[in-house]
Amino acid sequence: MSTVAISPEAELQELRFLNNALQQRNMILAQAIVELRAIVNDRDQTITTLSPPSSENPETQIEQVH
Repeated sequence: MSTVAISPEAELQELRFLNNALQQRNMILAQAIVELRAIVNDRDQTITTLSPPSSENPETQIEQVH
């Protein structure tokens, strides 16, 4: 296996490119997390709203229609 020497400028350019790609990926992941949290919070609120009080039959299950 042979190694090829690259200039410090080329290495810096490659590192900047990779850093930029990682930052973009992180922004996409952060947005996905925000959206998933909103979905989970909405689902939890819906379940809480539809759940019968504990004094009612605990075996009653409410199914959501999508």
